[in-house]
Parts: sequence; C-alpha cells; structure tokens
Amino acid sequence: MRRALELSDRLVVTTEPLREYYQAFVPETRVIPNALVETTWFDLPVTRRERSGKLRVGWAGAQQHLGDLDMIHTVVAHFSTQVDWVFMGMCPPSIQPQVKEVHPFVSINVYPQTLANLDLDIAIAPLEDNPFNTCKSNLRLLEYGAMGWPVVCSDVFPYQYLDPPVFRIANETDAWLEALRKLIDDEPLRLKMGNQLYQWVQSNFLLKDKSQEWMNAIFG
Repeated sequence: MRRALELSDRLVVTTEPLREYYQAFVPETRVIPNALVETTWFDLPVTRRERSGKLRVGWAGAQQHLGDLDMIHTVVAHFSTQVDWVFMGMCPPSIQPQVKEVHPFVSINVYPQTLANLDLDIAIAPLEDNPFNTCKSNLRLLEYGAMGWPVVCSDVFPYQYLDPPVFRIANETDAWLEALRKLIDDEPLRLKMGNQLYQWVQSNFLLKDKSQEWMNAIFG
C-alpha cells in the first residue's frame, strides 16, 4: 500500500481522518465525501412486509461489525418482545435469539433494493469509538436516509459530519434505550425524522452534485 501511494501523485479519500493518516505517504490528498447515485437509491419500489402489530427496527452491515453489535446486545434483548428486530448481513449468535428476521448480505448490484425491502420503521447505526471506525464515512446514514427511515446512531466522528437530523447518542445502554423508546412511542416523530434525513441526504450527498469536485480531484 505504501509503495502504491509513493508511486501516485494524488490520493482521493472520503474522510478527513483518512487524509490525515495517508498524507505522509503521498504527495497530495483530496477529500471527497461519499455520495449516492440518485437513480439507484431514491424512490425504490418497496415490498411491504406484513406487520405483526410491532414496529420493524433494524440494522444492516458486513462482518467487521461484531464489536459494534455486541455493544448493543442488551438493547436488542430489552426490546425483543416489543419490536420485530430485522438484521441484514452480520448477526452475532448472541443476538440471534432476539431477532425476528436475519437476511443475508447481497451484492452491491441488488443491495439498495434489498435494503429497501426490509421495510423498516426505525434503523440503528451503532459504532464503537475506535480508530478504525473514526476513519469511516457516514455512508450508512446516507443509505438509511435514502429509505426515509428515522435513525438512532452512535455519537462518533463519522456521524457528526454536517450534523444529520438523527438521534446521535452516547454508547451507553440507557441512552440507546431512551432514544429508541422515543421513536417507538411517537409515530409523528418517526415520520418527521425520516423525512428530515431524506431531505438532508438529497441536499448534501447526491453524486450528480459532486461531479466538479471529482473533475478537480482527477485533473486539477
């Protein structure tokens, strides 16, 4: 990796922490935040799931999130009889007994539609506060926002960027319980926050609005 960077003139990354880390190995770095392709992510048809009388609360993510999910094990167990938990991708064995649906991860080609078909009422984005997660982008919030879902997430660096309209909370069990309880009990609040996040993504994170930044990064 270092050899490849030394042979490069410029590196494009998605976050400031990545730029700070890699700038020692390459002559120049540029930061261009993640963005979504409008035709891929917005206004997807949704296969509506039958409701059991419970809200669908869920999470999506790959295999490197074990620590993030272990952190909220108590939260999942607490609400297991009150909501239908829906997980896509990784679901640790310790959590599976409390989860109503576990869906496998899919290829990027069908991921947006598969995510939309989870048909969630509330989405969560827990992240441990560590160097690896600090370097991540806010992509998960963008994806949830494109779905119009209200979100509870960890108050960590990636999810602080541009102050998204979500419940951003400390990685403490009581904080997670309180935030989820507010959304579970308040349908107008869920609808309001979901719409606000959708508009926030539309206003700030469409790839078509980043074309000049990419042109400057590649040719400037």
